[in-house]
Amino acid sequence: MSNSDQQKILTVTQKGEIYFELPVIFHVYSDGSANDAKVTAAYIQECMDYVNNFYRGNNGKSENLNLQFTLATTTPEGTPLVEPGINTVQSSSTSFNVDNYLRYNTYNGTQIIWDPNKYINVIICSFTEENVTGIAMTPYTPQGKSLPGLRRNDTYYTSLPTNSVQAVMINKLFVDKAETGAYGPQPVWPTTLAHELGHYLGLFHVFSGGDNGQTTDYCEDTPDYDRPAYDTWLASVSRLTFAQAAQRQDRNGTTFTSYNIMDYYYGYRDRITPDQRTRIRHVLDYSPLIPGPKIAVENTSRAEIIIEEPLILK
Repeated sequence: MSNSDQQKILTVTQKGEIYFELPVIFHVYSDGSANDAKVTAAYIQECMDYVNNFYRGNNGKSENLNLQFTLATTTPEGTPLVEPGINTVQSSSTSFNVDNYLRYNTYNGTQIIWDPNKYINVIICSFTEENVTGIAMTPYTPQGKSLPGLRRNDTYYTSLPTNSVQAVMINKLFVDKAETGAYGPQPVWPTTLAHELGHYLGLFHVFSGGDNGQTTDYCEDTPDYDRPAYDTWLASVSRLTFAQAAQRQDRNGTTFTSYNIMDYYYGYRDRITPDQRTRIRHVLDYSPLIPGPKIAVENTSRAEIIIEEPLILK
């Protein structure tokens, strides 16, 4: 600042957390089948609106994550997209084993996705696995700022994975399907997308056991319960109301109602807790392969660069 008599240099330091805008691109595999016509730009926008309202806490129940998922408007080369957020992939084969797709890059998904440091990639295709609506890669964290449960990797700030695909996958077979919700039937895709983006940003399931065999979600404010035991109980009873089916027994034997987005069916799935918010903000600030500015971190040791195997969650 200066006037006619003097000049003074001021240093301004911005405090507080960063607001993140995360571009999302949906890679829609298309073979001309009937389901292709159902994956419209309008419906994808509807799903994104649901996800953004949820992650902003607009339902008055969940935490505000201070972020916005935005539909990508241009290709990596800068060409405007005809339909924002949609990259159509013409292919005679549109049905894949999702574990092979993500974990082993069996179907050359690394050639389909765009730079994960700049976009969140969502693959839309049919799954060979029955009753799986979505799946996601979990993020990596740097050695110097690791997060319990997540894989560590420092190399992906400057290089991209070649043997695995950093993306979310949503099952096209469920595009027009509904499931039992707290207030009647609700579309599968919006809650599935919100759940899988939770995994992509560092959240685990709020239960023990199940397909992934986890024992904790590393959050103190999410009641944990035995999912296989709950499924056995659910199959043994009949004529339950939704409110009754949403009841769980935590590891201490205390009854609670399932509200968390990182649970499965027969839960309200309408909130993220403060501890879960902390995990997501850590990933946004430090993780490679996540869009947005990163806080620089020095490795605790340069003797060995750790590259851990990818972790995938449904």
